[in-house]
Amino acid sequence: RHHKFICRSRAIIFTQELQRNLSSEMCPPAAHGSKDLQARRRLGATKLDKRSTPALMKDSIYQSTVSMGGTHKNNDNNGPLFIINLSPQFLVLTLSLATVFAFSVGTMSRLILFPNAVMKPSSYLNAPVASPMMMDNLVDKVTKDGNNNSNNDAIRNLPSPTVSEGKEVPFTTFTTKLFHAEGALTSSTIHLDRSDAAVPGENEDDNVIDADELHLPAGQHLLVDVKNVDAAFLNSEVRLAEAMLELVNESKLTLLSYHCHALVPIGVSCAGVLLESHVAFHTWPDKGVIAMDLFTCGAGLLIPVLPMIKELFGIPTYDAFGVQMSEPEMVWSHKLRGFREGFSPNYKKHENPLEQDMSQYHLSRHGLDTKEKLLSAKTDFQHVDIYEEIDPRYVSQASVEKSLSQPEKILFLDGVQQSSRYGDAAYHEALVHPAMLAHPNPKRVAIIGGGEGATLREVLKHKTVE
Repeated sequence: RHHKFICRSRAIIFTQELQRNLSSEMCPPAAHGSKDLQARRRLGATKLDKRSTPALMKDSIYQSTVSMGGTHKNNDNNGPLFIINLSPQFLVLTLSLATVFAFSVGTMSRLILFPNAVMKPSSYLNAPVASPMMMDNLVDKVTKDGNNNSNNDAIRNLPSPTVSEGKEVPFTTFTTKLFHAEGALTSSTIHLDRSDAAVPGENEDDNVIDADELHLPAGQHLLVDVKNVDAAFLNSEVRLAEAMLELVNESKLTLLSYHCHALVPIGVSCAGVLLESHVAFHTWPDKGVIAMDLFTCGAGLLIPVLPMIKELFGIPTYDAFGVQMSEPEMVWSHKLRGFREGFSPNYKKHENPLEQDMSQYHLSRHGLDTKEKLLSAKTDFQHVDIYEEIDPRYVSQASVEKSLSQPEKILFLDGVQQSSRYGDAAYHEALVHPAMLAHPNPKRVAIIGGGEGATLREVLKHKTVE
């Protein structure tokens, strides 16, 4: 019973040793000869009894028993057992060396089989970073077009930002840090060429503060998305940078520096630091899409530059026969940011059209299929804006293209919504005709308000009015 209890309660690694010791101590065979011979045959084996079993288990955690001479049997003819001691330090060292060896082989195999899959950190860190004294030496190391033509290895100069003639630009400091990223193919930073900038203080009116030049803790945010754009244009750092610089110059802004990355496998990301704030965009050439973000401080309006953005960045796609495949489509949203009241002297929120209905319910909505400015003018009495838009909740773009319906047209006076194409008739007919029909012979009519003229239009449909 003692023999069965011990065998069933030990780990498998000690099974053979337990069997040998227990059979030798408790059930020795009668034909094995003298006690001296049996003792000599048991050399190397551990004597096991109730007192020594716990000690054996505790001391053998890092021991492995190996039986030499074939399969172990319950007799003394198999020879002594050999015990191999493996220290914890040896096991840790062996595992570490095996891990380092496997990592080295895997890394070398990847570099040999896929040498161009990832740009080396050294080439990334050596990407051109400009300073004012290095303008002529800046190059874009690698460019390629959307058709994967042969200009992948071309070295091209990215355009440098310039200053509008006579415009003063304050001196600035430049701080940058580049991070290695496997998805970036090139990295280029271009700085402002200050050769045409006016020297601060040389103008006589330097001490006169123009209200339009006040830099308040506020700004305008313009988000623009364009689709159906030519893939080659969207994958060219040079062409995109040239379009960005032309947009900035025509908008009377000042670009201090910009940074561009050509991405793997295709696409370009650029971010420019303006004296007024920033401009940034990202392209998806295979999808024909570009997304742009423009933020400026000061009094200059951004909405007037929208047609220029579509002209510069909405390059159409043509087929092999030179026929335009589709018309670029642009969606956008505009929103005022920051704080004005309390920071600008005499600023009144209700006098700014961009703080009224026009901005809250229309200009700030990015989900409209079409949002086009038809008129923006200032009269002696008010500011007039007319927008044409297609709201997918009510009218689809497809139905407009098939002439099944018309886009909504909305009139704003001082930013407050007045009439729309689909609401004008119902509103003004119900306002005017019940009163006019109730009078037997209306000749003189007083219209109080009515800045848009729609009430007058309905009144003049009655022939008796003088």
